[in-house]
Amino acid sequence: MLKNKLITTVILILLAGYLPATGIHGPAFGQRPDHGLGQGPGPGQGQGRRHRQQSPTETADPNIYNAPLPKDVNGYSWQRQDLEGKIVVLNFWATWCAPCLRMIPDAKDLYESHSRRDLLLLGVNLDTGGNRSLRRWLKLNRHNVTWPQLFNRGGFNGALPRTYKIKDVPAVLIFDRQGNLAYRCNSAPCTREAVRRLIDKDQ
Repeated sequence: MLKNKLITTVILILLAGYLPATGIHGPAFGQRPDHGLGQGPGPGQGQGRRHRQQSPTETADPNIYNAPLPKDVNGYSWQRQDLEGKIVVLNFWATWCAPCLRMIPDAKDLYESHSRRDLLLLGVNLDTGGNRSLRRWLKLNRHNVTWPQLFNRGGFNGALPRTYKIKDVPAVLIFDRQGNLAYRCNSAPCTREAVRRLIDKDQ
């Protein structure tokens, strides 16, 4: 009897050495952490995700304070002091992207319904037509697009989209007050919920 128990114990110990270790990092909005942007049923339906914890062998997403932010269309360079202590929302978009244009009213509402001390919304345009072309488009839509717009030369090949692995638009990155990437979204509802969570967290 004792011999059988000893043999069973040895077998279990050996098997344990071959079982793979698993880590579970649940997303906030039902999105698998390794799927990138929301893969919802269609434009405006995408789901965001909470950024998963990084293992020592992985490279964490850069803090927004260290990100290569391009100048805005007026030539202003956004500095760390402009961002610190605020929830920062980077809205990657393009004028040729129909879902991006449909999100404009929601983005305007988000921008105008929060204090500048609490939230900073920055558009990151990925058009490749040049600054002058974008300025012309923004002038025609100045009543709708009221928040600062960064012009990212090179489209998706620019430094900022490559830094955060932006492969498609619309893409919205939401950073907490410490400058860490907290949520990725591709829809207005997801963005609103992410901002609400971060604001509620600080109250």
